[in-house]
Amino acid sequence: GESVCAEPLLATDHTAGCDPHKHHGAHVTHECLFWITISILSLFQAELLFLIYLLGMHFFKVPLYVFDLVIVTISLVLELVFHFYLYPEVTDTLPGILIIVRCWRFVRIGHGLVVSTYEVGEHAQMEIIFSSVEHIRKLEMI
Repeated sequence: GESVCAEPLLATDHTAGCDPHKHHGAHVTHECLFWITISILSLFQAELLFLIYLLGMHFFKVPLYVFDLVIVTISLVLELVFHFYLYPEVTDTLPGILIIVRCWRFVRIGHGLVVSTYEVGEHAQMEIIFSSVEHIRKLEMI
């Protein structure tokens, strides 16, 4: 792949700038994080493709599933294209926009957890209320 530092930051006589031989740890970390990102996006993509397999055309009737599919697919393709084919100037700016859109997935997960917790709590309350009403009726019969 391309080095994180294809060209120096400024063309000067000074040694400051981006030297691919300096800061080896940063370059290794960058490469590791790239592959972790690809792994996570691949898992999301596999999950969505499995959902398509299971749900068939019903998958495409749920707008948020389609939205997730579009975002994850675009993110995966762009990460790979930016890493292997485009210049670092592009890779430093454009993916930031996709990161914000990817966060939508975590917002949805959080929302789902809140709704599920609320529904479970509400169900438990309704059982208590019905049980209480039943006990009151039994007491009234005595």
